[in-house]
Amino acid sequence: MKILAMFGAVLLAVGSAGAGSAAAADDSKVKEGAKEVESGGKQVGDGVADTAKGVGKTVVGGAEVGGEKIKEEGEAAKPKATSAWESVKTFFTRPFSK
Repeated sequence: MKILAMFGAVLLAVGSAGAGSAAAADDSKVKEGAKEVESGGKQVGDGVADTAKGVGKTVVGGAEVGGEKIKEEGEAAKPKATSAWESVKTFFTRPFSK
């Protein structure tokens, strides 16, 4: 975007210098070119903003899916963890219960 702005400024400067040397020169072409440069710069800026929004939505969506998968795996592991804890608890309490 900065490059386009600089390019537009150079075009305006060159166009203005040329128009100033001719007494009754028509500067409509210069103005038209400047408007095209400005319009192109705005379109590029909008494209960058849209791309950034799309990337953000992709990251958020991926995080949500990842979080759900982790939650599902945690729920699936609960019975195994409870069963393992019961085995450990029984192992240490059995010798003292006699």
